[in-house]
Amino acid sequence: MSDKIGVEVEGMKELEIKLQDPELVGRPMQEVLEEAAEIGQNSAVEGISGGTGIAERSIESRVTSTTAKVFSMIADDRVQSIEEGRPPGADPGAILPQIIRWKEAVGHPDSGREISLEIQRRGTKGKRFLTRAREVVEGEIPRLLSNMVQRVREAFHR
Repeated sequence: MSDKIGVEVEGMKELEIKLQDPELVGRPMQEVLEEAAEIGQNSAVEGISGGTGIAERSIESRVTSTTAKVFSMIADDRVQSIEEGRPPGADPGAILPQIIRWKEAVGHPDSGREISLEIQRRGTKGKRFLTRAREVVEGEIPRLLSNMVQRVREAFHR
């Protein structure tokens, strides 16, 4: 499972050549990517909140001149279990240390073993924090690009 959300705009080089001024489009595009990354990161953090806070603090974003990425710095298998949940029948011993940290952080009254056995019996529901972040960013792209076009128009007429 990929723990990254990427946004790339195709045709940027061609547009820059047409306009004969890479900075005319470059700065507004950078602003779009930075805002998209911030929106994605905030959405992912909101979707994963709770527990010990480790997963929330692991969400980061990186922006280059042509990409914006939002990702988690925790292990892929842990990201997947948070994103998708755990099916019934999962080995309770494998997740016991995580459960103990979580139960102590939130003050859950049951023992870690009891919680892990319940997870083995029922499974857990996924938080879909990366899926939601991707959907939120995708929904914002038209607005972000419209704002970019307006900034390019204004700069072009100066």
